[in-house]
Amino acid sequence: MNRTSFAAVVVSAVCFAFACGPAEHVKCDSSSFDVCQGTKAVLKCNQGSYRKFTCPGPRGCQGKDQDTTCDFTNSTVGAACPESEEGKAFCADDAVTRISCTNATWVELECGTCFAKLEYPESGKVSCTPKVGTNCGQVEGFTCENDRLVGCENMLWTSFPCPGPRHCELTPAQVFCDLRGAQAGDTCPQVFNDRVGACVSSTSFRFCHSGAFQDVACTVCSVDDGGISRCQ
Repeated sequence: MNRTSFAAVVVSAVCFAFACGPAEHVKCDSSSFDVCQGTKAVLKCNQGSYRKFTCPGPRGCQGKDQDTTCDFTNSTVGAACPESEEGKAFCADDAVTRISCTNATWVELECGTCFAKLEYPESGKVSCTPKVGTNCGQVEGFTCENDRLVGCENMLWTSFPCPGPRHCELTPAQVFCDLRGAQAGDTCPQVFNDRVGACVSSTSFRFCHSGAFQDVACTVCSVDDGGISRCQ
């Protein structure tokens, strides 16, 4: 009887040792690997313990140890997301919705256009151009959308024409709106007031003032190689 009991204890201990792998709520740390749970779920170390998350994207959960990947695309808005994904995002299938992991929850933002340079999870970063007419709070700055300038005006995303041949150009250093061809009386962003304009003749400069384009006489109005107009 004692021998049988001892054997049972040894077998139980060995089974326990081999079965003591990652499981939900088991403690872990930054060196712990992710573990696939089938093809559509993963155990991730999240705030000191393993937690199970779904991998709803087409690639599901793949790999092993440090090569384990979970495709979080198609995650449900409002569902929990792991701390490792904080700040990452993907575009929904409608190509106008950006879904990002924010404060441990998948949240959505309606865009004018949503696109990613690389597929998730290699990138996790997408570009979301503002949707004109929606609330923008007090966001500063501009972007380009369909050859037009888009910026936050009176707490709404507002679109402005860039009628010149270069239209609207977005570069790492700046946003350029070609104003050549703007008509006197056309509206312009408030931030442009008394700051930007374009030559309409060799002696006339059309510039933004009080939210609208106005003409002023110049001795000489010229355009440099970069398309910048100067009134002297």
